[in-house]
Amino acid sequence: MSSIFYCFAEYRSRVKSTVDFLPFYLGAGVITGLVSGLFGVGGGIVMIPVLTVSFRWLNINPEISMHMALGTSLAAIIVNSLFAVISHSKKKAIQWKFLLLATPGIATGSLAGAFLAADRTSKELGIVFIVFLFLFTLRLFFASKPQQKSPESSAKKIPSYLNIIMGFLIGLSSAFLGVGGGVFTSAWLLYLRYPVQHALATSSGAGLPVSIMGTAGFIWNGLEISDLPQYSLGFVYLPALLGLIVGGGPAAWAGAKLAHKIEQNLLKKIFGVFLLCMAVSMLYIKLNTP
Repeated sequence: MSSIFYCFAEYRSRVKSTVDFLPFYLGAGVITGLVSGLFGVGGGIVMIPVLTVSFRWLNINPEISMHMALGTSLAAIIVNSLFAVISHSKKKAIQWKFLLLATPGIATGSLAGAFLAADRTSKELGIVFIVFLFLFTLRLFFASKPQQKSPESSAKKIPSYLNIIMGFLIGLSSAFLGVGGGVFTSAWLLYLRYPVQHALATSSGAGLPVSIMGTAGFIWNGLEISDLPQYSLGFVYLPALLGLIVGGGPAAWAGAKLAHKIEQNLLKKIFGVFLLCMAVSMLYIKLNTP
């Protein structure tokens, strides 16, 4: 994904206003949409690095730039998750029983996570995000091999209350990091030994309550900030949001269809390599940002 940042660098001297960045936001939307549908994540792991760089070059206050990136990312994830859920539902790959149990906790945790993030500095949020990517990538590479049986017969049997508690933790962590919850949900379902396609498909469903409640929290906490950029709604930057959702929605639909045509172990390896690349990219940005 480093090519995205090289693209930004090449045209940096030409950027004079938000309008100049709209094509980049549109392109980033297509990439994040594919990621959302293919891997069951909301796309925040791609959007946040892109938004962070673009906000820096648009001279948005660095003290709130990470908050803006998180809020805008969550708002775009609403659309990505919706398209992905519709596509995965047609393949009957979503584990609705888990979502029904976990959604109340996910929604509550997401709102709490958004308020928690509002009290942190942009630097702190950036560091936490990078550590999270590295840790999750390691966990994914060393996770136990999923079973090739039906989803219900291969999954570990656990008490319902554990899924409820896990839902709250998924929502809290996801909103705090500005991601759709897919990475945490998929990690939990893979741990329970669900097939990869079902784990990733169900993760896209978890992205809806995370993104809706998280976005509400970031909007609310940003309304009283005095130096927000023009065309902002709280910590959501509307021009970037427009480009991301226009490109991301249809791409998420296509990515979800593609996910069901790839062998499980290969899909898992692709997902792990992708996350590792994003972690390295974010670390590079942080080390080269004053």
